[in-house]
Amino acid sequence: MSLHALPSARRRGLSMVELMVGLAVGMVVVALAVSAMSHQARASRRVLLEARTTQELRAATDLLARHVRRAGHWSEAARGVWRADAASPPANPHTFTPEAPDRLRFTYSSPAQAAADGVASRDHFGFRLRDGILDIELGEGNWQPLTDPGVLHVTELKLIPRSQDHPLPAACAEPCAGSAGNCPPSVRVRGLDIMIDAVATRDPGIHRQAATYVRPRNDMQTGQCKP
Repeated sequence: MSLHALPSARRRGLSMVELMVGLAVGMVVVALAVSAMSHQARASRRVLLEARTTQELRAATDLLARHVRRAGHWSEAARGVWRADAASPPANPHTFTPEAPDRLRFTYSSPAQAAADGVASRDHFGFRLRDGILDIELGEGNWQPLTDPGVLHVTELKLIPRSQDHPLPAACAEPCAGSAGNCPPSVRVRGLDIMIDAVATRDPGIHRQAATYVRPRNDMQTGQCKP
């Protein structure tokens, strides 16, 4: 059968209306696909920012806690043991000094510290909040950024010290008088509540908070037995 024998309705192509409808449907499909891809890209970006913010905050909190646990460590601690047949032992020279709710400084004998009296400059450590950045002190006066300002903006740092004294009357050969002041000696158990608030630098809507309690492993001795 030749083309000339086909009905005219079967020989004609798409009409202008059909072509316009097809283009409109195609554009709608493309627009929906682009919108879905854009939404997926934004969601992926937010998930990535949330993960980076959480990781940065967790790493900073862990490092802060790790250093605070060492506060008061004295490599010559054996010299500080009280004995009845000896003079009063030297006191632990290392300190734990909360200076403000967002600033803490302390010392401990670093692994490289040789046995010596006093505190070396490299044995000074600390943490502070400065312009949205959490700083760490590594050596006296040597402050360095601990958090990356391109990832994390720290909005608040709270460092709340806690302590409790436990008397040690059994450590003294002679009992202390009723009001002997600093007799008997006591063990001071210290702790620190840490709370850090932060937001993602590129998306302030992403807010994260870390909170923990840290107890330095090196308890302090206060007071003494009856001379």
